[in-house]
Amino acid sequence: MTKKRNLDQEKVLSTATEIVRNEGIKALTLSRLASELDIRTQSLYNYIANLDELIALVGARLVNKLRQKNN
Repeated sequence: MTKKRNLDQEKVLSTATEIVRNEGIKALTLSRLASELDIRTQSLYNYIANLDELIALVGARLVNKLRQKNN
């Protein structure tokens, strides 16, 4: 019996954001993110196009959080 995963783009982005916050942008790789999520690296492509898109999405998320903090 296979276990059902509760994975979506939000979970992928949240985990990626935490890696960046804790260790910096250079620590964010697809293999590292996949390891944190306990999935295969190829499975990430169901949620993101590539590392560049992931970095852009994480950056936008962090900028939005900063804007909310300052308002």
